[in-house]
Amino acid sequence: MSISKALEQIGFLIEDYRRLTGSKKLRMFYLWLSRASVGIMLYRVERMMFLLLGNAWKMIRILFLPILFPLYAYSNLEISYTADIGPGISVLHSSMGVVISGFVTIGKNFTLTGGNVIGGRPEVRNGGQDL
Repeated sequence: MSISKALEQIGFLIEDYRRLTGSKKLRMFYLWLSRASVGIMLYRVERMMFLLLGNAWKMIRILFLPILFPLYAYSNLEISYTADIGPGISVLHSSMGVVISGFVTIGKNFTLTGGNVIGGRPEVRNGGQDL
């Protein structure tokens, strides 16, 4: 996998936090504890590891599950690390839960409210073509 693609996730995470803070820069201190930002950070870190290690991450990640599961439960966001999401994710009302499948590609500045499920069956691939 590409190191540059993996490191790009760090820039995306910075853009995510810039979008969440808006014009109130001091809000950055609060965001590290907010449910949505924890879920977004988990996704970006896992995505980076997947891009660096490829399918080996699926096995290595088993070691981290005792840490990941409580964080996913706290954030109420379950975003698959195989999902391709651009910078600027914003999740409003994450306490209602959000699930994003690994079969999606999403552009930049994506906003969700709680209670969303986005994705498809494994048969649905590239461009929404249903086999």
